[in-house]
Order: sequence, then C-alpha cells, then structure tokens
Amino acid sequence: MSRRTSLINYIVTAGLPILCLLGTLASAPAIAQTKCPLNGTWKSNKPMTLESMNRSAQLNAKQREFLSSLMGKMIVQYNCKTVTSTFNGRTETSGYTIKATTGNKIRVVLDNLSTKERTETVLTMQGNCYAYPVVLTLPEEKPRDLGFNEYFCRQK
Repeated sequence: MSRRTSLINYIVTAGLPILCLLGTLASAPAIAQTKCPLNGTWKSNKPMTLESMNRSAQLNAKQREFLSSLMGKMIVQYNCKTVTSTFNGRTETSGYTIKATTGNKIRVVLDNLSTKERTETVLTMQGNCYAYPVVLTLPEEKPRDLGFNEYFCRQK
C-alpha cells in the first residue's frame, strides 16, 4: 500500500489509491557509517505530514480532510533486506535495496513481494525522520506526485 518502501494504498475520495512509501535513517552521517541505515521501527509523524500536506496546492478540501484522518497511524519495520508496513491492521512486506546515498538523501528500490512490482523513490532524511513523497496512482495511468511528503520518525 505504498509506492516506495512498502506499498500501502490509502484510499482517496472515490476509492482512488495513493501509494506511499516508507523509509528512513537516524541522520545523514549514519547513512555512510552503517550497512543497514534504515534498520528499526519507524512511525508516521502526523504533525510533520500535515504541515507538508497543507502546503500542497494539488489537493482539494475533501481529499485533504480524508488523508489527514489516515496520517500518523502507519508503522514501518526495516531489517537489512525487507520492510514491513502495518496500517489499520493490514501488514505488507516488501524487499528493498539501497541504491545510493548522497548527503541526506537515500535512493531506495522496493520489490513488492506479492505483486512483483518494482518501484524506486528517494527518501530525504531530516534529523531522526525521513520524508517520503506521496503519490497517487490510478489504473492505466502514470503515478502523480501529490506535492507533499509523509514523514516517518525512528522509534526507540
């Protein structure tokens, strides 16, 4: 249900799925110092996500209201080879690899284990959190960036 790290679909008005991916690191220096910088548990950060969402001109009021009710609930667990996302009692696991790291950015390739779909995204680290671009996908259409990020922060 996520287009990037783990594919977890949010349902937007009229049943349109939004693919969100997850992923993150402790800090930019940690990226270069560890083989598995995303290892651990990450949780969606509602206040940071809503701040980003409120700056997006690509959402109408109904979509913004609906998406706001979903944020802050997803939990993502990384190990060195897989990422497992849990949202509203549903769990999905994907394989992932880190393709490159540059400064505070991590390019991640995700392999959905059930659909065999491969996606690529860039996670941007911000302190103990990372930003994941939220993308809308419709059947038979190209994915469309919605102009905001969902933020995930490392849990202790």
